[in-house]
Amino acid sequence: MSRVKVFSTGICPICDNVKNLLTKWGISYEEARLDTGDMNVRREFTEKTNSARMVPQILIDGEWIGSVFSCPQDVRKLVSGELTGDWVNEAM
Repeated sequence: MSRVKVFSTGICPICDNVKNLLTKWGISYEEARLDTGDMNVRREFTEKTNSARMVPQILIDGEWIGSVFSCPQDVRKLVSGELTGDWVNEAM
């Protein structure tokens, strides 16, 4: 199981950017698409993200760290490429 989970949709360019960055870093992730009609994915999204209203939303080790917009500093660092070192090495 991947340590990173990205909730996304098929029409979200920012979701694509996050996934491309993770791939570039060699960090495996699980993608959970909200636009497929899977109610289990929707339920997990609602429970884990406190009913967030935008994507992408990111979980690391099952804990919600936020989105690119409403994010704690870790998400901004993740997306900008500033988050490196131990976390990136451990996630690979």
